[in-house]
Amino acid sequence: DKRDSEGQWDSIVHEDPQTTTYVLTLIDDTVDYDLKISASNSAGEGSPGWCESAGRIINLPVYQEWWFYVLVALAGILIIAAIILCALLLYRRSGKKSKSLLQNV
Repeated sequence: DKRDSEGQWDSIVHEDPQTTTYVLTLIDDTVDYDLKISASNSAGEGSPGWCESAGRIINLPVYQEWWFYVLVALAGILIIAAIILCALLLYRRSGKKSKSLLQNV
């Protein structure tokens, strides 16, 4: 069960007896939760024990991940290279046209 800061308990059912860990998802990372753990089987439900330590993993938004900055930098470099390449090609073409016009005169 988990209890939020308002004192509301929510039951969490985890049915895999081979697993010793459990990950809570879709929780508000600004709220502190109390956790109590109990086991149940054909003999009944055991008394709950309090979870003394729990880690909190916060997933960063994509735009705050290191690889996103690398990707944006690479995209910027490619865009600048494409602009320079286009400018060079246009300069070469315009140079050839003006030379051919001068030869025809």
